[in-house]
Amino acid sequence: MRVEQVYLLNGLNYILLVIIILILIPYIIIKTKISFSNLAINRTKNYIINEIGYLISICSYIRSGKTSLANGIISVLEEHLMIKAENRLKEIVDDLYFLDFLKIDRLIDDLLLNNSKYDVYNRFGDLKKELLNQLRLNDVYVFNFIQLDKMEELLEEYFEVYYVVNYRGILVYSRTWRYSPVMHQNAIFLDNECLNIKETCNTKNFYLLRYSIIFEDEVNLFNSNLNSFSKIIKDKGRAEFKRLFGHIFNETSYLVSVKQESKNEVSNERSLYTDVLYQQTRKVSNNYSFLINFFLRIINIRIKLNKIYYYVTLKKIKYGKYENYYSSNQNKIRKKNSLLNIYIKFLKSLAIETRIVRKYNTVEDVSTVNMNEEKNFKKIKLVFPQALLIGNYNNHEYNFVYDLLHEMNENRNLALTSSFKNMDEKNKMASFLYEHFNNPKETEIDDRKEVVDFEI
Repeated sequence: MRVEQVYLLNGLNYILLVIIILILIPYIIIKTKISFSNLAINRTKNYIINEIGYLISICSYIRSGKTSLANGIISVLEEHLMIKAENRLKEIVDDLYFLDFLKIDRLIDDLLLNNSKYDVYNRFGDLKKELLNQLRLNDVYVFNFIQLDKMEELLEEYFEVYYVVNYRGILVYSRTWRYSPVMHQNAIFLDNECLNIKETCNTKNFYLLRYSIIFEDEVNLFNSNLNSFSKIIKDKGRAEFKRLFGHIFNETSYLVSVKQESKNEVSNERSLYTDVLYQQTRKVSNNYSFLINFFLRIINIRIKLNKIYYYVTLKKIKYGKYENYYSSNQNKIRKKNSLLNIYIKFLKSLAIETRIVRKYNTVEDVSTVNMNEEKNFKKIKLVFPQALLIGNYNNHEYNFVYDLLHEMNENRNLALTSSFKNMDEKNKMASFLYEHFNNPKETEIDDRKEVVDFEI
């Protein structure tokens, strides 16, 4: 073998080694980032499941990401409740090992499939009794070394949980639209009257089920502290509903509420939350930022080369044909870049969002002078895949208010401002200077009215 061939082969080997290193380094970096991100996400899930209770209040300043944080927590709780339901099925099967559950499952499937979705909901209690009648079981008690359970009650629970796991899924009740990325179904509309349990006898309105999550967004719009002075509103049973929440749903459901300030909620309810979370900061990162920047550079280089190509070939093209030639080639370039744009959008959808949240001991510690004292809160770091936080709800749910306000509006004021103002315009702009001088008596009357209302 000649010396020149040896040098050539060595050179090719070195080039190949450099290429492999350049490919391996980004791969190792990305894999390391993904491993750390997955670890942080799993820690977040474990914290939400094990450290946060069943009544969760989320508050912060306007447009700080409260609703998206709530959506991330709800998605984690949906996954947790489904696993909890599956484990409960296994526990009941183990406790009632002497029964043929293949036969029981077939009976349940027949009862559920032979009735429509609405009939199952309306006759759920009757269907459970029908299952027990078909099985014709004797009264048997099962002891699990902790407590004594009646077999009929365990079978009724099995029927309910089997329906959740295999048919219904985990439900979310919400006033605003939400699509579950976990259960792949829309939320059920939440009627406020469902929470007024002292009036259920008259309204006949309580359709909330176990293994579900109740989501109240913008609570201050419907249940503000202005109602704190109304005994009628405070005595409708919302506070009792929250006090008995764990008992009513057998610790299989959660309530998540979102508001600007916790103290703006009705006084006899705001102190009942097990956890008060204050959204502090948020940060978006992406483990694939290197690839995203790489693809963006390729697109920019293509665009620049395309411009140079047009400039060079412009003199060879007749003026009349230039416009068609330019537009057709622009379309070709866009089609070539479209695949890269799809890759970029996909990689961006894999972003990770980090939330720094304060968990306060009591609602009284929030929005007070002492809210920044570290003894009153615990700072926690929550990490979510961004796909769980956004895209599954309308970020501007109340944007229809804009259209409603303009439908009510009858003022078509299109006057322009000017730096030169006459005396009338100046007096109008400074009208606040003359308020007390013009209406001193009205101010006193208003003050007295406020005091009287407060005493009542």
